[in-house]
Amino acid sequence: MKKINFEEENYNIHMLQTDRFHRISFSVIFERNIKEEDFAYNSLLINVLDTLAFKSIKEKKKKRLEIYSPNYELSIDFKGNHTLLFLKSFFIDEKYTEKGMNEKSVKYLLHLIYNESIIKNKISKEAFETAKAKTLNRLKSSPDNQEYYALQELKSIQKIFSFKIPNTKRQIELIENISEDDIYNYYIDLLNNSRIEIFFVGNIDRGEVEKILNKNFNPLPRNIELKELYLKSQSEQNDVVKIEQTQKQQSILFKSYYLDNLTDFEKMYVLPILHNTIGINRGLLYDEIRSKNSLCYFIFSFDGKEVNRFYIYTGINSKNYELVNHLIEETLEKVKCNDFKDSFFINAKNLILTDLDTVFENQSVLTTFFQEEIILNKDNLENQKLNYQKVTKANVSALVKKLKPDVTFLLKGED
Repeated sequence: MKKINFEEENYNIHMLQTDRFHRISFSVIFERNIKEEDFAYNSLLINVLDTLAFKSIKEKKKKRLEIYSPNYELSIDFKGNHTLLFLKSFFIDEKYTEKGMNEKSVKYLLHLIYNESIIKNKISKEAFETAKAKTLNRLKSSPDNQEYYALQELKSIQKIFSFKIPNTKRQIELIENISEDDIYNYYIDLLNNSRIEIFFVGNIDRGEVEKILNKNFNPLPRNIELKELYLKSQSEQNDVVKIEQTQKQQSILFKSYYLDNLTDFEKMYVLPILHNTIGINRGLLYDEIRSKNSLCYFIFSFDGKEVNRFYIYTGINSKNYELVNHLIEETLEKVKCNDFKDSFFINAKNLILTDLDTVFENQSVLTTFFQEEIILNKDNLENQKLNYQKVTKANVSALVKKLKPDVTFLLKGED
């Protein structure tokens, strides 16, 4: 397996050459400094690109079948100070189909994210309204997905950026007022003011990659200065509690914690082990709140290290809110005092090390791992293994002392 990273005038190319797989993983990322409008335009832009990629659904399916039906996903993601327009795809290596299919596949997939017909001809009102209706329908139905809705409400309360992240209601209001010219200008601005990272994982050589891209992808030259991806620690604390009523039976409790001056080692290595220790099935929170007390339907955690946050969420009956909230804090206090069974920590660490041992077995996992080295500035595989081995139970306890209350949000059901 061989890594190749090189720069062109208008994009960077990252290759992981391997003959382990019959498919080639191909990804394109437009990465730029985050803007307030990204939170209103993101889902709308994805639907616009999907709607306008081809003249009809029939044409889209026909062209896809002609190149052996590659899999792809188009999305916009937020990582700390950066917004990422992201195409991730897999297509069958032409060694197993017919000559020329690699280029045809890349050309088809590039068209999904870098649509020259939109760039040159703008966006038709009819197609825009179709995409807009689809976006609004999804947002208006988002309260049905209680966990997603509660997280969006919580984020709108957090003090992360210099601007406020819009909640679902505000996103709907903003999108309703966006025109086809607005989304066109947003798309062009994003394309022209982003750093472009291109990834190939599979049995393909540099010469072929350069030839395909030079022929089929010619964005403007660029010299983009990006902010540090990871947000710096902030002095202002939140510590807010908000309760919102829902007509659903189940309640969702979301809690976020501010990460106060973590070291790089804590952020990259101790934090994932904390998550595995307390916030997975059969983790410490599950053991204390579900197994011992039968007070929740589920309970998980995840880290938001890029924005200095750690999250815990759980499905409960509203009558148990205060007790569950108390037990979450009590469990964190036990971890802080190193007063929990070694088995939870050992299992957490082993899960990560086992996952690292199997990275090369799954092309999708390997692709994500490779991308995170570049985009998130993570260590390579061997260094990650070494650093995770260094994490101690005392490190986890010390990190919990740096968790500060941020936002508690209860989506209160009618149980």
